[in-house]
Amino acid sequence: MSTQKKYRKRLENEEKSGENEIRITSTGVISNYIAYAGRLLLEKKEPRIVIKASGAAITKACTVANVLVHRVKGLSQISKITSSTLHEIYEPLEEGLDTITVSKSLAVFEIVLVFESAA
Repeated sequence: MSTQKKYRKRLENEEKSGENEIRITSTGVISNYIAYAGRLLLEKKEPRIVIKASGAAITKACTVANVLVHRVKGLSQISKITSSTLHEIYEPLEEGLDTITVSKSLAVFEIVLVFESAA
């Protein structure tokens, strides 16, 4: 049996998303993200929302933010690049093997949309 088949991979992310945070994925639909963000801003009256994306999803996050800034009056955008640590934990499937943890630093593009009166 190969070494890879002797372990099971489990991902562990340090950050938990907040209620006003939207995490964009590369497989998600842009219109769904826009609708959800619009509900947060207009119906739930959130003073600010945070849109986060990494990798191939960064272009979708920019599109979502730009559409919202143009559609919602009085909304401004603050962009920044941060990093997040992702832990890959390999658990052994056989006795006698050690648990292996690999930490990766991931670049995250973060867009904060806030009403100008709340800024």
